[in-house]
Amino acid sequence: MAGPLWLAWPFLVLAMSCVWPVDINERDEVDIPPVLDRTLIDPSPEETVRLSSSGTTTFSVDGAVTDLDDDVATLEYDWWLNFTAWCDEEEGCKGKFLDGIGKSTVSFNQCSGYPQTFLKKFGTGPHVLELFVSEHGVDFDPDTGQRTVDGTYAYVTWTLETIPCTQ
Repeated sequence: MAGPLWLAWPFLVLAMSCVWPVDINERDEVDIPPVLDRTLIDPSPEETVRLSSSGTTTFSVDGAVTDLDDDVATLEYDWWLNFTAWCDEEEGCKGKFLDGIGKSTVSFNQCSGYPQTFLKKFGTGPHVLELFVSEHGVDFDPDTGQRTVDGTYAYVTWTLETIPCTQ
């Protein structure tokens, strides 16, 4: 008698699962942050970068960014040079954008134009180059000196050292 009842038990369980369906909820949408593969970043952020004394230095994360829930081409790239060096108690942080917002690569010559003037103000260094890669960019409030990233982001910094220009 126990034998047939034992064989009927799995069918009884299957029948009951049809009577009491399991709650199925759709997954909440999760915002997955972009990811930077540090081994593909050029130059490597692991070491101090000596800026070129006679030409342009290029920084790139091209090919190093992946994002599982967004097209990499739609991401925002916000480059900042010596942001914290511009901070003081009276004026807050003023920040300095580089002409590379929206681009995965930025180049500048430490011996000409505004980079030269800007870097000279703070001596030979160390200087800091920052990059935020995000879906919606970085909002900067010049009155408070605050940067705000809306959503998820990836972040990398380079430590820079200037060397005398050969001009």
